[in-house]
Amino acid sequence: MTEQNHQNRIEPYHKYSYPEYLKILIVLAFLTTAGIFLLMFGLNEAFFIPEPVAVFKIFKIITFLGDELFFIIAFSFIYFAFDKRYSRRLIIPFLLSTHLNTVLKVFFKDPRPPANEYFGEPIGTGYGLPSGHTQSSVGFYGFTFHQFKGHEKKSGIVVRIISFLLLILVPVSRLIIGAHDVQDVLFGYLFGYAVLLIYFMLEPWLLSLKPKLPMIVKILIGVVASLGLWIGSILLFPEDAYEFGLTCGALLAFSICFPLEEKYVRYDPRKMATWQRIVYGIVGSIITVGLYFGLSLLFDMIPFAEWDYIFRLIKYLLLGAIVAVLVPYIFTLITKQKE
Repeated sequence: MTEQNHQNRIEPYHKYSYPEYLKILIVLAFLTTAGIFLLMFGLNEAFFIPEPVAVFKIFKIITFLGDELFFIIAFSFIYFAFDKRYSRRLIIPFLLSTHLNTVLKVFFKDPRPPANEYFGEPIGTGYGLPSGHTQSSVGFYGFTFHQFKGHEKKSGIVVRIISFLLLILVPVSRLIIGAHDVQDVLFGYLFGYAVLLIYFMLEPWLLSLKPKLPMIVKILIGVVASLGLWIGSILLFPEDAYEFGLTCGALLAFSICFPLEEKYVRYDPRKMATWQRIVYGIVGSIITVGLYFGLSLLFDMIPFAEWDYIFRLIKYLLLGAIVAVLVPYIFTLITKQKE
């Protein structure tokens, strides 16, 4: 196998067997049963703890670890400092799960619990079911926890422990601060794991196809799938078209830019010194966050409000493209100059 083919080959850290899938389903069945009992006894908001304020504030901090901004920082740091291939494998099911969450929210249109406005200012905005923080946490922390199973290094064990704790604490924090009730969090778990388990089953087959397809074919498949998902979603829910720009714009950007980066840039933090990886990770994350807020300010100044759903797609397309290709290209040039 040539060096280029070896670099293009991405292997799952851990491949699941059917008994392992069964164990996950048993846990989800237990959560579902417990949730049903809580709802039957009217305890769907029993976990809300406005007092003492210290406890509320602690869980308000924990809930940030399931926010959109945190995941943007986390993905960019993993991409620039840890392993871009792992970041790519992680971000695709995460975005698909996030998109499904958006579709389900606008479909159910379930209002958030009264506790959400306990302090006057709403903690969470939009609809409540399923919990976006919960489903996103399953997509991020759940993926990481399961993929690091059997990892031989001690660092892998630490990653699993942290991922497992946050997989529990972030959804629980949504209950404690009152942003969601039990059914919101329960459905977030169920739908999040549904996407994750399907992806785990399909991933080995998808990865086996990857080296066989020409770059242009990979790009075309991704573009058609991303735009098809976006167009289909806004046709089904035209009044909520704005909500789909984030996930579909990011998916469109990565569909185009990941193959291009892999062929022409070949940024690889694993070949760098530890200090350099950390520096690039921090700088890359700062650039990503700056673009995130900067592009938001720029697009907010565009006067054509009726086209805001298109501009949001373009915004995340630009953000994803710059982060996926341009920034790694600049880092690669800097590294070569130092060498």
